[in-house]
Amino acid sequence: MNCELQQTVYRAVIVAKLLYASCAWWGFTTAADRQRLESFLHRARRSGFYRDDQPISAHLAQDADDTLFRIVRYSSHHLLHTLLPEHTNHPYHLRSRTHSFKLASQHGYIPQFRHPLFRHPLSLTLTLSLTLTLTLLFQ
Repeated sequence: MNCELQQTVYRAVIVAKLLYASCAWWGFTTAADRQRLESFLHRARRSGFYRDDQPISAHLAQDADDTLFRIVRYSSHHLLHTLLPEHTNHPYHLRSRTHSFKLASQHGYIPQFRHPLFRHPLSLTLTLSLTLTLTLLFQ
Protein backbone atom coordinates (compact mmCIF):
# COMPACT_ATOMS: atom_id res chain seq x y z
CA MET A 1 0.00 0.00 0.00
CA ASN A 2 1.47 3.37 -0.94
CA CYS A 3 2.11 6.13 1.60
CA GLU A 4 -0.65 8.48 0.43
CA LEU A 5 -3.26 5.74 0.67
CA GLN A 6 -2.09 4.83 4.20
CA GLN A 7 -2.41 8.47 5.25
CA THR A 8 -5.93 8.65 3.83
CA VAL A 9 -6.97 5.49 5.66
CA TYR A 10 -5.36 6.71 8.89
CA ARG A 11 -7.21 10.02 8.72
CA ALA A 12 -10.52 8.36 7.85
CA VAL A 13 -10.34 5.71 10.56
CA ILE A 14 -8.01 6.65 13.41
CA VAL A 15 -8.38 10.44 13.47
CA ALA A 16 -12.13 10.15 12.98
CA LYS A 17 -12.38 7.80 15.98
CA LEU A 18 -10.16 10.04 18.09
CA LEU A 19 -12.29 13.10 17.47
CA TYR A 20 -15.69 11.37 17.39
CA ALA A 21 -18.33 13.76 18.81
CA SER A 22 -15.63 16.24 19.77
CA CYS A 23 -18.26 18.98 19.69
CA ALA A 24 -19.70 17.48 22.86
CA TRP A 25 -16.56 16.64 24.83
CA TRP A 26 -13.81 19.01 23.64
CA GLY A 27 -14.77 21.76 26.11
CA PHE A 28 -14.33 19.36 29.03
CA THR A 29 -10.78 18.34 28.13
CA THR A 30 -7.82 19.58 30.10
CA ALA A 31 -4.53 20.79 28.69
CA ALA A 32 -3.04 17.40 29.54
CA ASP A 33 -5.76 15.62 27.54
CA ARG A 34 -5.15 17.86 24.54
CA GLN A 35 -1.42 17.32 24.82
CA ARG A 36 -1.95 13.54 24.78
CA LEU A 37 -3.96 13.87 21.55
CA GLU A 38 -1.26 16.05 20.03
CA SER A 39 1.50 13.62 21.03
CA PHE A 40 -0.50 10.77 19.46
CA LEU A 41 -0.74 12.70 16.19
CA HIS A 42 2.95 13.61 16.44
CA ARG A 43 3.87 9.91 16.70
CA ALA A 44 1.71 9.27 13.65
CA ARG A 45 3.59 12.02 11.79
CA ARG A 46 6.94 10.45 12.68
CA SER A 47 5.65 7.08 11.48
CA GLY A 48 4.45 8.56 8.20
CA PHE A 49 0.74 7.98 8.76
CA TYR A 50 -0.20 11.65 9.25
CA ARG A 51 1.22 14.35 7.00
CA ASP A 52 2.92 17.44 8.43
CA ASP A 53 0.52 19.78 6.65
CA GLN A 54 -2.54 18.17 8.28
CA PRO A 55 -4.19 20.23 11.06
CA ILE A 56 -3.64 19.61 14.76
CA SER A 57 -6.40 18.24 16.97
CA ALA A 58 -7.51 21.68 18.20
CA HIS A 59 -8.11 22.80 14.62
CA LEU A 60 -9.91 19.56 13.81
CA ALA A 61 -12.22 20.01 16.82
CA GLN A 62 -12.87 23.66 15.88
CA ASP A 63 -13.70 22.62 12.32
CA ALA A 64 -16.15 20.03 13.65
CA ASP A 65 -17.77 22.70 15.85
CA ASP A 66 -18.06 25.11 12.93
CA THR A 67 -19.51 22.43 10.69
CA LEU A 68 -22.11 21.43 13.27
CA PHE A 69 -23.12 25.07 13.85
CA ARG A 70 -23.38 25.67 10.11
CA ILE A 71 -25.56 22.57 9.68
CA VAL A 72 -27.82 23.53 12.59
CA ARG A 73 -28.02 27.14 11.43
CA TYR A 74 -28.97 26.50 7.81
CA SER A 75 -31.05 23.32 8.14
CA SER A 76 -34.49 24.20 9.48
CA HIS A 77 -35.25 20.47 9.85
CA HIS A 78 -32.35 19.85 12.22
CA LEU A 79 -33.39 18.96 15.77
CA LEU A 80 -31.15 21.61 17.34
CA HIS A 81 -32.39 24.37 15.01
CA THR A 82 -35.34 25.07 17.32
CA LEU A 83 -32.93 25.83 20.16
CA LEU A 84 -31.27 28.72 18.34
CA PRO A 85 -32.17 32.20 19.59
CA GLU A 86 -34.18 34.66 17.52
CA HIS A 87 -32.58 36.67 14.75
CA THR A 88 -31.74 40.27 15.47
CA ASN A 89 -31.33 43.18 13.06
CA HIS A 90 -28.83 45.92 13.77
CA PRO A 91 -29.24 49.30 12.07
CA TYR A 92 -25.47 49.73 11.92
CA HIS A 93 -22.87 47.81 9.97
CA LEU A 94 -19.58 48.00 11.84
CA ARG A 95 -18.15 44.59 10.99
CA SER A 96 -19.38 41.38 9.49
CA ARG A 97 -20.69 38.77 11.92
CA THR A 98 -20.75 35.01 11.55
CA HIS A 99 -24.44 34.92 12.51
CA SER A 100 -27.35 37.27 13.16
CA PHE A 101 -28.71 35.58 16.26
CA LYS A 102 -29.57 37.45 19.43
CA LEU A 103 -26.74 36.90 21.89
CA ALA A 104 -27.37 35.63 25.42
CA SER A 105 -27.46 38.12 28.25
CA GLN A 106 -24.39 38.64 30.39
CA HIS A 107 -26.16 37.82 33.66
CA GLY A 108 -24.52 34.40 34.04
CA TYR A 109 -27.60 32.20 33.78
CA ILE A 110 -28.85 29.84 31.12
CA PRO A 111 -32.20 30.86 29.64
CA GLN A 112 -35.12 28.44 29.91
CA PHE A 113 -35.80 26.24 26.92
CA ARG A 114 -39.14 26.65 25.25
CA HIS A 115 -39.71 23.01 24.36
CA PRO A 116 -41.18 20.80 27.14
CA LEU A 117 -38.75 18.01 26.29
CA PHE A 118 -35.87 20.17 27.50
CA ARG A 119 -37.20 21.15 30.93
CA HIS A 120 -35.42 18.30 32.69
CA PRO A 121 -31.61 18.62 32.62
CA LEU A 122 -31.01 14.90 32.10
CA SER A 123 -33.28 14.77 29.06
CA LEU A 124 -31.45 17.80 27.64
CA THR A 125 -28.07 16.11 28.07
CA LEU A 126 -29.26 12.83 26.57
CA THR A 127 -31.00 14.56 23.68
CA LEU A 128 -28.01 16.73 22.83
CA SER A 129 -25.55 13.83 22.95
CA LEU A 130 -27.88 11.67 20.85
CA THR A 131 -28.34 14.49 18.35
CA LEU A 132 -24.60 15.08 18.06
CA THR A 133 -24.00 11.39 17.58
CA LEU A 134 -26.66 11.05 14.88
CA THR A 135 -25.47 14.22 13.15
CA LEU A 136 -21.93 12.93 12.93
CA LEU A 137 -23.05 9.50 11.78
CA PHE A 138 -25.27 10.74 8.97
CA GLN A 139 -23.15 13.54 7.52
